[in-house]
Amino acid sequence: MPSFRLGTYWAGIALLALVYLIAGKLGLQLAFVHPNATAVWPPTGIALAALLVWGYRVWPGIFLGAYVVNVATAGSVATSIGIAVGNTLEGLVGAYLINRFANGPHVFDRPPDVFKFAALAGLGSTMVSATIGVTSLAVGGYADWATFGSIWLTWWLGDAAGALIVAPVLMLWSTSFRVHWRWDQAMEAALVGLLIVLAGSSVFGGLVFSHFQPYPLEFLCAPLLVWTAFRFTQREAATATLLISGFAIVGTLRGYGPFARGTSHESLLLLQTFMGIMAMIALSVVAAVSERRQSGDVSGEELRQIQKMATLGQLAGGIVHDFKSILFVIRLYSEMLTGKGSLGRDDRKAIEEIAKATRRASSLTTQLLAFSRRQAMQPILLNLNEVVSTMESMLHRLIGADIVLTTVLAPSLGQVKVDPIQLEQVLLNLVVNARDAMPQGGQLTIETANVELDGSYVRQHAGARTGSHVMLAVRDTGLGMDAATQARMFEPFFTTKGEGNGTGLGLSIIYGIIKQSGGYITVDSELGHGTTFTVYLPRIGGPVDSTSHPPASA
Repeated sequence: MPSFRLGTYWAGIALLALVYLIAGKLGLQLAFVHPNATAVWPPTGIALAALLVWGYRVWPGIFLGAYVVNVATAGSVATSIGIAVGNTLEGLVGAYLINRFANGPHVFDRPPDVFKFAALAGLGSTMVSATIGVTSLAVGGYADWATFGSIWLTWWLGDAAGALIVAPVLMLWSTSFRVHWRWDQAMEAALVGLLIVLAGSSVFGGLVFSHFQPYPLEFLCAPLLVWTAFRFTQREAATATLLISGFAIVGTLRGYGPFARGTSHESLLLLQTFMGIMAMIALSVVAAVSERRQSGDVSGEELRQIQKMATLGQLAGGIVHDFKSILFVIRLYSEMLTGKGSLGRDDRKAIEEIAKATRRASSLTTQLLAFSRRQAMQPILLNLNEVVSTMESMLHRLIGADIVLTTVLAPSLGQVKVDPIQLEQVLLNLVVNARDAMPQGGQLTIETANVELDGSYVRQHAGARTGSHVMLAVRDTGLGMDAATQARMFEPFFTTKGEGNGTGLGLSIIYGIIKQSGGYITVDSELGHGTTFTVYLPRIGGPVDSTSHPPASA
């Protein structure tokens, strides 16, 4: 790693540790049951967001921040190390589970993933920190085993609230920090913000008449969260929840609001439980609204094309499994016949042709599996620039001397999580397709970039999803395609080449691999003016120097 990158990395680690330390010290000001356990613990959300956005490599910042905040509060070096290990593992386990089962940094795009986030990161991984942390204190003699349960519950609920309320805000703002509001949207946002301030001050600030106090006033905040969910994005909904939570914590500690009880500790536990539930409701509602809005904005023709491809994929997947069984029987019997010594020359040659045709058919079924998205995958985190650079010399030989290959690779490209073999197959098939479109030679360009797909883009492209992506574009100056060809180009066995010149599965395989990897592929082509295939894969952490819109034609 170059020295300047190493310096930037450790500067980022130091900054993360500092932010963690400051947030931790603020949270521990509200530690009532034990100096190291609080019902308000924002660092859990900070750690989880950092690991999901920047990757697992930032864990030293979490460990360092957790160690310093605890050793400076109470306990010994040993107990502080134990707590820091628990806090770090909590974040790593939560990030791994979200990446593995809930769409990674794009976890808030769909309601099912939001609920997975709540279960895996909010309730599940937070048990790791609570268990290791309280055990470290008890073993070290800094906590009584008799109070283990109450300390553990406080620790767990505080961490869970941090994950559910703080992490979404940081993650959503980090992926798209720019605000694209029209003037009327800005006015509406200001109105919602003002109403949140008024509601927070009224419900949790003691600004209501005393005879209203016994009523469940906390639900006055719910309509504002629903309003934000229906009118804005996940980012604004998460921010509104955080603002209400801030008002609620301050007001509850002052003895105001429906959650004020006999002790501040009990009050905060009740409040954090309520706010965590409200946060997940708001995020799931806005995810459902966003999904419905995107699907509703897709043109009828695009939607029919998506449905047709899905139907073809299901049909192909079902046929392939039955066909593979038949091929297995044919291959088995041909091998048995080949082993017989009584066969004549012509018979043996015929059986060899049967075996060759069987192998060919098996290869086709494997390719159909890729299209139907039932092929086994082994995805890993990788950098598209490295894949392109590794294959560049081979691609030069593949396209021949008449075609000039140019690569435009973005610096600080984010990572994607795909099967490396299948990604190479995608790039290879796109390059071969471009080569065949330029029989007289031409220019072939491979480009990568960090991009943000916003709502306006998604509304015009069926199957695309908002959020941070890594783009791979393959652009040629070849023959181009007409609209009729573009409408069918991803269908299996469709080809514009003559008989015997390919199977017509190349683009179908690409389509299946990209869809199975959670990505999106589009084409821009015109007869006589070349073709651009653009692939968008979800960005998983890594450096971000992104453009605000897709740079390639789509």
